[in-house]
Amino acid sequence: IIRDILGGEMIGFRKRDKTIDEKIDKKQAEIIRTATPQNPAILEGRLAGVIAREEKKKALINNKTLPIISILFIAKSEVRYDRILKRQKEKDPTLTLKEIKKLSIEREQGDLKTWRKHHRQLINIDPFNPINKDHQGNPIYDVIINTNNKTVVQVEAEIYKYLVKNKFVVK
Repeated sequence: IIRDILGGEMIGFRKRDKTIDEKIDKKQAEIIRTATPQNPAILEGRLAGVIAREEKKKALINNKTLPIISILFIAKSEVRYDRILKRQKEKDPTLTLKEIKKLSIEREQGDLKTWRKHHRQLINIDPFNPINKDHQGNPIYDVIINTNNKTVVQVEAEIYKYLVKNKFVVK
């Protein structure tokens, strides 16, 4: 969603008008609310779990369940920085791993500060920490996948296995 709205991948933090974050959050919430068993949604991202959890709570008030799964992909910082550098080298061959690390840390800190302004439930929660729980003690994400040493095909297989196990799809 953020790539579509901002027109590309963000490496470092970009100060942006709050309406951009609101637009991204509203789009995710809309995807979640309109999910059906015939058209379920799988969301991945730092805020996907937070927004999905809030929308699921709202739906429960109306005795409705949402066919939503929020996934968080994690990897060691060094692995993430190396992956970003490989992706960005074509666009900017002068980039270094040190610059990628600096930009990534700036983005995480800037995003967290921005998100906490828009999502009060994040005041004492760090969505970058996969073991964190919401204020009711529930996990923020439905699935956490460590991608350190996995290929895309292995990650897909792990997601599929979760979907089958939880009866979101039939083998």
